[in-house]
Amino acid sequence: MLNEFSRSEERFRLVVESAPNAILMVDKDRKIVLFNKQSETLFGYRRDEVLGKEVELLVPERFRSDHPAFIEEFFKDQEPRTFQSNAHLYGLRKDGTEVPVEIGLSTIVNSNGRFDLIFVTDLTERLKERELLDFLVTQLKAQKTALDQFAIVAETDAHGKITYVNDQFCKISKYTREELLGKDHRDVANSGYHSREFWRDFWSTIQAGKVWRGDVCNRDKEGVVYWEDTTIVPFLGEDGKPEKYLAIRANITERKLAEEAVLQYAQVKSEFVSMVSHELRTPLTIIKEGVSIVQDGSAGPLNPEQMKCLDMVKNHVNRLTRLINDVLDFQKLESKHTELNLEENDINFLLDEIKQMFSITATAKDLEFLTDLEGGLPRLLFDRDKIIQVLTNLVGNAVRVTGKGRITLKTRYLDQVVRVSVEDEGPGIRKEDLEKLFKPFSQLAAGGKKKTGSTGLGLAISKQIIELHKGQIGVVSVYGKGATFYFSLPTDGHRTLKKR
Repeated sequence: MLNEFSRSEERFRLVVESAPNAILMVDKDRKIVLFNKQSETLFGYRRDEVLGKEVELLVPERFRSDHPAFIEEFFKDQEPRTFQSNAHLYGLRKDGTEVPVEIGLSTIVNSNGRFDLIFVTDLTERLKERELLDFLVTQLKAQKTALDQFAIVAETDAHGKITYVNDQFCKISKYTREELLGKDHRDVANSGYHSREFWRDFWSTIQAGKVWRGDVCNRDKEGVVYWEDTTIVPFLGEDGKPEKYLAIRANITERKLAEEAVLQYAQVKSEFVSMVSHELRTPLTIIKEGVSIVQDGSAGPLNPEQMKCLDMVKNHVNRLTRLINDVLDFQKLESKHTELNLEENDINFLLDEIKQMFSITATAKDLEFLTDLEGGLPRLLFDRDKIIQVLTNLVGNAVRVTGKGRITLKTRYLDQVVRVSVEDEGPGIRKEDLEKLFKPFSQLAAGGKKKTGSTGLGLAISKQIIELHKGQIGVVSVYGKGATFYFSLPTDGHRTLKKR
């Protein structure tokens, strides 16, 4: 019988030692008589340091005075149970730190008397998780509150039936919440503005479980239309199919009205510019022809002073004609009505043509006109006439502002683009003036002198042409030492030329 008892006691100790929680046992005098490995890990004491000591050794100082009475009262009922408390319980480690714990208590009575078995669970990680969860819940509530203040929010089931709307939805739609819940959104808000294809794309996207975003025109209860920037987020079930949809919207009615006004203004401006420009061309042509007739002596002989006056008139007519042509070009580019005639071209060959075009003017000014063209460049896909227009403007500007020195045309291959540059040794551009370049009607002073007689549209037109080609245009300059205007054109997918 004694052997059987010893074996039972040994099995009990093995179970206690292998338990995942801290377990200790105290006698009727609250002296610790059992302290397993998990207790050593939790409290930081070795077993021999606590056996025979009062259990209050493991209780924080602020709780010790009440602890004996609490233990005695608790064990009047000898049923196993977990101690319940509105406050957290704490144990005291050897190093003086406290640890939040959960206590389970059970009483064992045998021939040696009464013993209290204490099960201790470390709540540190659980409390951290709870605190994190509480924090996340608080954050979500705050975000929902903020969202409800400024966004128009609705939820629908998988069939489009409204299951939730916030106050902002009711406000913009002028429906009460009761009038909306259970209704199909299409029945209460569809304005009829969008095509069947629009809605087909909408539903195919969200039913595939993908987020959809776009601008939607809706109609309120009173028939007034309004626009919303809309994002639809599907919530998927275990089968991977949408169970419900969350719609988050922002009222963009004012923005849409402003965009419409801008488009109308642009259309009116375009029509006005086109009408005025074309109406001016006819009388200018007549004036120019009349001046030419008078200058060639058909209307009688002219003295030098008269000829000088007619030359002045002709120059101003030519300048006005160029301005009208530039305005028409700019208006056409700005309205996105320009179509490019894209063909493969040899950019170096084109630059040779430009050099020949300006060689007489450059020689007359005693300028050195050079080319530095990299061989083996790929053929580029571009509109030849448009790129000639850009080069004519850049080279013409360089010749006009350069009093002496050289002008150099260069090409270089740089990481999937070909860069074309026009370098001059003119007066350069002040740093504060660089940002004005490429803006419509921007005319800069040349070297501190009076502004040139250009229209101020050439660089703006050039910029739009290059950007239509998916390229970039820019300038670098040191004031007093000249300027380099450059543009790049993409080379992707084009054949390489033999070296020249």
